[in-house]
Amino acid sequence: MHVGAISSVSRIGRGPAGSGALAVDMESAQLAAAGSPFAVCRAIVDTVDHPLWQLGT
Repeated sequence: MHVGAISSVSRIGRGPAGSGALAVDMESAQLAAAGSPFAVCRAIVDTVDHPLWQLGT
């Protein structure tokens, strides 16, 4: 388990490099844009070194 910042982006990027974030997600960008406090809990199965190539893998 890791606890830390998640970078929320509105379009596909190249990862969290330079941001200090442990992960990047697109789904939380809308919540962040709303300006209300929120928390995100993620289970991540793909990494920058081992991306998912097909849906469902």
